[in-house]
Amino acid sequence: MRILLDCDGVLADFGKGFSALAREHGIDYTQQKGWDVFKGMKRADRKRMERAVMQPGFCRSLPVIPGARDMVDGLRSDGHDVFCVTAFWFDHPTWTAERTTWLEAHMGIDRRHVVHTHAKALVAGDVFVDDKRAHVKAWSDAHPEGRAVLATWRGDVWMRDGDRDWYDVAASPLALLEAVRVLID
Repeated sequence: MRILLDCDGVLADFGKGFSALAREHGIDYTQQKGWDVFKGMKRADRKRMERAVMQPGFCRSLPVIPGARDMVDGLRSDGHDVFCVTAFWFDHPTWTAERTTWLEAHMGIDRRHVVHTHAKALVAGDVFVDDKRAHVKAWSDAHPEGRAVLATWRGDVWMRDGDRDWYDVAASPLALLEAVRVLID
């Protein structure tokens, strides 16, 4: 099976990395729920953080989500073809190169198995895993024969009653590995 994994929130802990960067710059920051990491920041702090994120090295410095490497290794050892389908930070001068290097170093994912796009629904596979509901929904709609999985291990993904109609939910990287193993049995 071809397994498509997002990076931020699935393999890399963007929120923890962003929080650490804020502390390095003397900014009092509490990790936000949702996708606007700048939400609630004072204007001056937001500008400082926008400049800090744009510096080379931020993407490369993100911590690994516990269990993510074991999940990737387990999927590969089970014979699956693992790809990372990841969105890039617009206008960042080194984001895609840093992301590719990070995936090789921390996940053992070859650069030929990395797709940088915001149009994730265009990438075909058997299983798609992302922590953003909109991406999971769009991919599920485009690939009804596939399995879309919402990664909830970051802890800030909001669920609605009807959501389970169109995707599966995994509470940890290793729970996802077990769910994929059940799918093929």
